[in-house]
Amino acid sequence: MGILRIVAEDYFHGFKDSILGLMFIRRILAEDAREIQVEPPERRERTVLQMRREKQGIFRRPPEPPKKKDSLVKKLTQIYAMNIGFVVVWQLLVFILSFIFGLFGRAELGETIGYLMIAPIFVLMKIVQMLWFSDISGACMRALNQPPPNQEPMGRMFGETVTSLVHQNIFFVQAMLSQYLPIPLITPFIFFVHMSLLNSMYCFDYFYESYNFSFNRRANYYETRWPYFLGFGTPLTIASSMFSSMFANGVIYALFFPLFIISSYKVNWARKYDGKIPQITFCRISYFLTQRVAELTRWWYTPTPNSQLRPVQKQ
Repeated sequence: MGILRIVAEDYFHGFKDSILGLMFIRRILAEDAREIQVEPPERRERTVLQMRREKQGIFRRPPEPPKKKDSLVKKLTQIYAMNIGFVVVWQLLVFILSFIFGLFGRAELGETIGYLMIAPIFVLMKIVQMLWFSDISGACMRALNQPPPNQEPMGRMFGETVTSLVHQNIFFVQAMLSQYLPIPLITPFIFFVHMSLLNSMYCFDYFYESYNFSFNRRANYYETRWPYFLGFGTPLTIASSMFSSMFANGVIYALFFPLFIISSYKVNWARKYDGKIPQITFCRISYFLTQRVAELTRWWYTPTPNSQLRPVQKQ
């Protein structure tokens, strides 16, 4: 019973942090609203050369004020427009493929292929959003008074990012397959657990990128503090599965997803308990397949002693 209590407590901590973390947006908006104060130049005595140039009509161009970055609201609006745009494109693909295959009496097959297209579309959306989200990540870290992390080599950063995307897509397939397990009553619960963990992976990916966390370090967090991440991903999973229409659920996901990314910067999964959380290797299959992919495609990822993919060790 002690282990169940610790698991439940960690789960509700994650659930609570994901909701309360949304209030962190107000703090970031306040930080973003601070105007850049430009001090007026000191008044100095004019020289003879300056007075002579003024008589000749030659004036020195005043310095240009520093350019202000796009506001947080503008960045979020752009991300919302992009996310909803991707959802619309996905639904158009489903409709077009269903129509084309329907001409040959295979409309259901076309619709299934269209729904599977969400995986590459989501990867493209994440890559573009990762570039746009850098300013918001910087605002989150400034609001937390966190110094910028040491810059990692570009090759390693690219390798970690691609490895994370490959793993998330493999785990997405694992989650989709879990709903076909022949276990009545339990299968929906297993599918829900997979989707909640997957949504946590998506949300925390930007946090990990900001702090240069290696893929192996992320894997260790997911498997040793899985109740917390399960709880954190629960609100987004519930919000994006309330309707029978996948288009409606996709729009809701597109609207809430950026907010929970911001919420992930204000969390604490390192709470101490009077017992140890049991480690569950629910990602071991996806880790193994990701490792095989990394070994076959070393042109984008070269393992190093600090970032090599290996079985996750218990803490």
